[in-house]
Amino acid sequence: MKNSDHIQKTESILDRRILGPIPITWEAALYVTIIVIALFTRFWDLGDRAFSHDEGIHANWSYTLFSRLDYKHNPTYHGPLLYHATALMFFLFGDSDYTAMLSPAIFGLLLVGMPFFLRRFLGRAGAPFTAFLIVISPSILYYSRGLRHDIFALAGTMALVVCFFRFLDDRRRLWIYLGAGAFAIAFSSHELTYITGFILLTFLVMALMVELARKGARPLAEALLSIDVSTISACVVILLAIIVPLYTTLFTNMAGLATGTVGALSYWLSQHGVARGGQPWYYYLILVTLYEFLPLMLALLGTVYLLARGWRDASAPEEGHHLSPDTPLFPAFAVHWSLLSFVIYSWAGEKMPWLTIHIALPLIVLSGWFLNRVVRDVDWRALWDDGGGYLAALIPATILVLFGWTRTRPDLGGVPIARQAEALQWLAFTVLLAVLASAIAWYALRLGWERSLRITLLVGFVLAIPFTFRAAWIASFRLGDSAREMIVYAQGTPDVPLAARQVDAISAKLVGDREMKVAYDDESSWPFVWYLRRYRNQQFLTGESLTRPTDAPVVIVGPNNEAKLKPFLANYTRFQYRLIWWPVQDYMSLTRENIVANLLDPATRQDAWNIFMFRQYSASTSSWPLVHNFAMYVRKDLVSALWLGTSVPLRHAPVAPEDQTSGKYQEPQVLLTFGAKGTADGQLNEPRNLALDRLGNVYVLDTMNHRVQKFDPSGKFLAGWGSRGNGDGEFNEPWGIAVDREGNVCVADTWNHRIQKFDPSGRFLAKWGTNVDTRGVAGGQPGGFYGPRAIAIDRDGNLLVTDTGNKRVQKFDSNGQFLAQYGSRGELEGQFSEPVGIAVDREGNVYVADTWNRRVQKFDPGFKFLAQWPVSGWAGESVLNKPYLAVDDAGNVYVTDPEAHRVLIYGPTGTLTAIWGGAGREPLLNVPIGISLDGQGNLYVVDTFNHRVVVLAPAR
Repeated sequence: MKNSDHIQKTESILDRRILGPIPITWEAALYVTIIVIALFTRFWDLGDRAFSHDEGIHANWSYTLFSRLDYKHNPTYHGPLLYHATALMFFLFGDSDYTAMLSPAIFGLLLVGMPFFLRRFLGRAGAPFTAFLIVISPSILYYSRGLRHDIFALAGTMALVVCFFRFLDDRRRLWIYLGAGAFAIAFSSHELTYITGFILLTFLVMALMVELARKGARPLAEALLSIDVSTISACVVILLAIIVPLYTTLFTNMAGLATGTVGALSYWLSQHGVARGGQPWYYYLILVTLYEFLPLMLALLGTVYLLARGWRDASAPEEGHHLSPDTPLFPAFAVHWSLLSFVIYSWAGEKMPWLTIHIALPLIVLSGWFLNRVVRDVDWRALWDDGGGYLAALIPATILVLFGWTRTRPDLGGVPIARQAEALQWLAFTVLLAVLASAIAWYALRLGWERSLRITLLVGFVLAIPFTFRAAWIASFRLGDSAREMIVYAQGTPDVPLAARQVDAISAKLVGDREMKVAYDDESSWPFVWYLRRYRNQQFLTGESLTRPTDAPVVIVGPNNEAKLKPFLANYTRFQYRLIWWPVQDYMSLTRENIVANLLDPATRQDAWNIFMFRQYSASTSSWPLVHNFAMYVRKDLVSALWLGTSVPLRHAPVAPEDQTSGKYQEPQVLLTFGAKGTADGQLNEPRNLALDRLGNVYVLDTMNHRVQKFDPSGKFLAGWGSRGNGDGEFNEPWGIAVDREGNVCVADTWNHRIQKFDPSGRFLAKWGTNVDTRGVAGGQPGGFYGPRAIAIDRDGNLLVTDTGNKRVQKFDSNGQFLAQYGSRGELEGQFSEPVGIAVDREGNVYVADTWNRRVQKFDPGFKFLAQWPVSGWAGESVLNKPYLAVDDAGNVYVTDPEAHRVLIYGPTGTLTAIWGGAGREPLLNVPIGISLDGQGNLYVVDTFNHRVVVLAPAR
């Protein structure tokens, strides 16, 4: 390399003092700066974001260990180290949201310091580079501030790697003992330590094979042979001294030894078969590209460099060492570690965002080693004198001009002034780009390709740092509990701590401190068990307690249980909140074909750019598609007497108007019932819907048997067809059915995301529809479905289909040709939130059950909005709370209220006139869903959980 003699005489800049009189070198200052940044990013504003589902579990178990010494290892919730470490923080500093996150922050800080002990292998510059990349890593920072097991395991893994190479280098037994402790920490944290062990073991075997196959020194074999029995015995003692007390909870649960070994491994392996999360094989490729793009690019370049010229051992070991600092053993391990981590975690069944850190760390280590190779042996003074600084300045300038050039659209033949200006702008950018490119080429020739490449890599690294830090800052400090970040999963929403503060405010004014009785159910328990941990009078609602009155002033309940409790909450005011949400997962449907189509579509590219740069989605967080809600009921006298004057703001969701059901209950006349639970002909398994033809024959969707059954007007079985699958004539939980004028049967094959059409005998005729998710945006992707639920036939024989998940109604002709679509996500007229049932009256007007807006909307035949009225029901948002509609010749609208076990009847103007069934009365119906009317006005009701059809006489 140029000026090599001068380079050998040049003192490393890391050894120079910052100021002559002050004995602090640049290297020491660099490490101090990195540690200060790590301290700030790990400990500032800890506990500010809402606890996730799992964090609520981990914090609560740690709290019970601290407060009652009540903890037993359970393989479902990984290793015991997290619980003991967090309980210790509670003991030292008290229990709070902040202290719950202290132990992972401490381990995250320790991780930052570990590259210092690998300076001989990473290089003097590579070690701080590695530490800095760990500090700004978006995924590692995020999970250093969250109560999960992975950061503990990751710190143990990195410590084990440090001890392994340090022992190979100086053969000190201390590193073996420390390595045993590091392995115990990792093993006591998470079962994925088996993966770490496999990666280390396979590298050790391959490295030994290569070493034994060649002539010369064999440091690896010699190091292993130097380990004697006494050292191994000491390691066993260290392992047991850490693992046994943790898994047995300080010897109070000796069964923990079995659950921590055989039990943990078997459970962990079984979960990969379950494939929790259901993520595709390319899941981590997306996450690493989105968050860890800087180490990913550097690691790829480092691998190429290593393959091209980095394998040779350039120097002999120094005195007191057994490995050369330039040994290829360390970078080879970094490549092996990176590659196997990516492959194994991508292959494994369970893929979750927190596992990304186990892929990110080896990429960062390899990146640090490569960056050291880029900057070492460089005469920076000579490089500057030869114009290296100009080349470094030209590169970002050229990138900016290139970006501007791509944003212009030349129209050289344009006549209007505006187009001429655009053309001149494009020409100016072109000329400037040519000048800059020429200047870069001139300086590159002057400096030589090797030095120019070094400068280019360093400039690229520096330019990427702000983007990486920005991604880390947004994820950890701005959107840490927002589903707009793909790095979160089953994350508690900001509504959870908000509701907890509101409960605290009510309790403080009502009885003082946290003595008030608070009731919550099993659907809202995580993470509320943490937030309500100090309420001694808390009541957990499950089973029979959900069907009895409660005297708790505040009741928190999930959507599946709300209908059971609601009859006892008439004296409460309801507030709706979001409990847990998940990121949008449109990527799960990617194929080779639609990837290419998406790349060619400017709108899709813009959407991807908005997500990558700004985490902006078309769906707002107020109408997020993947969310689990909860309702908080507050006794009315407390709302009026206590709520005013608190500093905590209320978050109101649309709430149904005052209940108007009093005096409206009637006992309908039952004319006929047919069906029973089973799989034989004429038997049903949770049917969802039905339809009648002109002859009075009844077609029932036997949903959980994935088939259609046909009965005559007396309930006698006539025929049936279908089974589970996605082929022609097969179904996957069908919910919607209608019969046209010709007697053909149209079925909404819900989770196959399509419509199927059959003749009256069940012979397959046609199908249409594919799986699309518009996220509720108006006008998106016509003809596709996300969970179609109901079908109605209009006066012209066209099909109206509620595309429930996409918050719209679609219109098709009888052959499946798309005609129109109506609606979008929202609460305005003509907008929907979970549209399900749909019906058409004799005038052609259309009625839609706008479920989560708790209203029925009425439209004319052209789908012009006419009217709407609120529904005194539909309180829950569970998968079973999917109401359907029917309209008689007089304009009366029949509405099912599934979770309240009743049918509501509204007059033509939307006035509630009668209620049939209902909780707490004679159990006539059990989750009624689908309904239809015959020519005499008799009402056919699908009594889902009684696995039957009930026929009721016309309303009086």
